[in-house]
Amino acid sequence: MELRRILQRGGSITTSVTSHWQRQEYLKASEVYAAGAKLPGAPPWMGAMGARMKGEGGSRDAAREMYWHLSETTSEQSIKEMVLKQVMRLDSLDERDAIRRVLTDFKGKSARCALSWREVTEPLLAARSEP
Repeated sequence: MELRRILQRGGSITTSVTSHWQRQEYLKASEVYAAGAKLPGAPPWMGAMGARMKGEGGSRDAAREMYWHLSETTSEQSIKEMVLKQVMRLDSLDERDAIRRVLTDFKGKSARCALSWREVTEPLLAARSEP
């Protein structure tokens, strides 16, 4: 486990995570945060940051699960509110991806950009109902 190696060498979790983050190794950073969150006395935000890194790394569903788990295991209202905001942020990213797909598909089929939202209303509504 990477966290054990870091701590045995006298390193810090923050230094390791920063290093992974700077190299855009979000899943590795997430693993370090998640492992750190399990340590006795770890602050609740470590679990939240693990979820955030998973989201940055493209694993939005895994990030959502981590956030909901964090929300269920805390009694702090501020953590619950942060979880709600982060899940809403992930939902927004998913919605933006769906809009981009619909607009790209429209452009590919019609060889032009949509002139109004009316031209893509039906595919947008269909994309919204997809899981």
